[in-house]
Amino acid sequence: MSHSPTDHASQHGRRRLCPLWIFIAAAMLCPTTAFAQFRRGDVNDDGRITMIDVCTLNNFLFLGGTLTCADAADVNDDGFLATADSVALLNYLCLPGSPPPPAPGPIVCGLDPTADVLPLCTYTSCAIPMPAPNSRFIRGDCDQDLTVSIGDAVFELNMLFGLSVQSSCMSACDANGDGSFNIADPLFTLTFLFALGPPPPAPFPNCGCDGNCPALIDCASGACP
Repeated sequence: MSHSPTDHASQHGRRRLCPLWIFIAAAMLCPTTAFAQFRRGDVNDDGRITMIDVCTLNNFLFLGGTLTCADAADVNDDGFLATADSVALLNYLCLPGSPPPPAPGPIVCGLDPTADVLPLCTYTSCAIPMPAPNSRFIRGDCDQDLTVSIGDAVFELNMLFGLSVQSSCMSACDANGDGSFNIADPLFTLTFLFALGPPPPAPFPNCGCDGNCPALIDCASGACP
């Protein structure tokens, strides 16, 4: 039995399409790695992590609220949204020594390094251009008045509970220099000021960081020259 040239062309076309359909099906069924920018723990996309994020996440978990970015609400980065994420975020904010949310975040936007099925998202608060890596600041000077005082601790507490605007230099708010911002930082500042605690790590007491800066620098609009 002979085949016409048309039959051969049709079979050849199907053979070419088969790998394409396999690729499309695999892409739909397999977990994807995020290529969008966000901060893990910043549930409401306001550029910072506060108690408002805990409330927003709890509203989603228990009251049917909505989320701006499911990946950002996956605080423990296990690929699921559950009460464990709310607990992890609350501990980070209020329990000194608790680990910060895994990358990306919580201060600098980034990509999700792990593959999961949570939908991709890009935060509007991450669209602001990253500052130069040699920005200068005074550690502990959260309110950017070039001094470290009780005003900085108050500013930090207000930020944690969503009662003030974000500092123009979040790295300066990292008073204890552990690479994150949580309740431990205002406690560190108060201990330094009133209980003979250790001073903030460098750069302190003068503006510093002139080319050998950590990855969390975001002070391009800070007070230091």
